[in-house]
Amino acid sequence: WRAGAWDRRMASGAWEGVHALGGDTLHRSARALHMCSRGAAEPHAVLTAVLVVVHLAWLMFPRFTQRHCLCSRRALGGGRVHTLITSNLLHLRIHHLAHNALIIHQHAPRLLLSLGCDRFVELLLLASIGSSSASLIWSRRGGGASIGASGIAMATLAAHAALDPYIATHVYGLDLPA
Repeated sequence: WRAGAWDRRMASGAWEGVHALGGDTLHRSARALHMCSRGAAEPHAVLTAVLVVVHLAWLMFPRFTQRHCLCSRRALGGGRVHTLITSNLLHLRIHHLAHNALIIHQHAPRLLLSLGCDRFVELLLLASIGSSSASLIWSRRGGGASIGASGIAMATLAAHAALDPYIATHVYGLDLPA
């Protein structure tokens, strides 16, 4: 894996805002997960395995997973800040899980080549926190709790489109430019 495209964007100043948003913390968090060491499984494969395990936990321990995997104003008010990330892991329906995992797996290999492993994990963490935060802002309009990795899936799609806009991608049976 190489980090060339990401590093070029950082050198050009296009991504300086990431550091203002806690980029160094994201980098340390990504490193702490030890997903990018030699011989480790690819991050998107690990993420898919975690999604399946959390779904099984939902089936066996619904009250526990509701408490720790639903992102809401109430959860944050109760000190469960971890729900900003864990809410992205819970899917109530298997087809929702499969759809998000499929999109992530479709774009992850190219992103790993473009960004490198550490930066890709940072993208996943930032997408988790960002999508949960956006859901909290939206919940002011009367929404409830959020769950699912749709924010991560859309972030991988958007990153792929930004880095390789002219490479065709397969979307629901159609080959379209990213």
